[in-house]
Amino acid sequence: MLVIGLAGFAASGKTEIANYLKEKHSFKILEFSSVIEEEARKMKLIEGELSMEEKKRKLSEVGALIREYYKNEAIFAELLVKKILSENFDRVVIPGFRSVYEVETFRRAFGGKFLLIWVETDAKLRYERRKIQDQKFNLSFEEFLERDRKDSLRLGMDRLKSQANFTIFNNSSIDDLKKNIDEILENLKI
Repeated sequence: MLVIGLAGFAASGKTEIANYLKEKHSFKILEFSSVIEEEARKMKLIEGELSMEEKKRKLSEVGALIREYYKNEAIFAELLVKKILSENFDRVVIPGFRSVYEVETFRRAFGGKFLLIWVETDAKLRYERRKIQDQKFNLSFEEFLERDRKDSLRLGMDRLKSQANFTIFNNSSIDDLKKNIDEILENLKI
């Protein structure tokens, strides 16, 4: 079994990496956002369709509320761990790690079979990518950076970077990104 966690700020390329691992290396994609959305919809905290940016913002807010309600920063990580263990997946990739509590939960559950990859991408490039991904995106660049700052302060995203087993720099082409992923897997003999 191998579980790869992906962390990085918004639009850094985590989903692109997860999709590549699924297509080329037969990884199963599981997402924190799906678990949060499922719980939020059960609690009727989210209803209807939202734009990508609205959905991400709302899931972040709802995730914080649910963590606070249960007094458990790792509640969604625990739900994902249970799912992985019960489904007995061979290879899993999870984009969207946002806190050290989530990483600690996975390291306790999977030990050396869990790897964290930090995806580092220039802020301006991430901003431009998000505008392309979401036609309803309406944040200014300063607001986009402010969200990064809040994620760093509230969630400790900067600490995740130091806990990563690998860092991928995603400031060039998709082909370069895929090559970097393949190099990591090759080094791991996968």
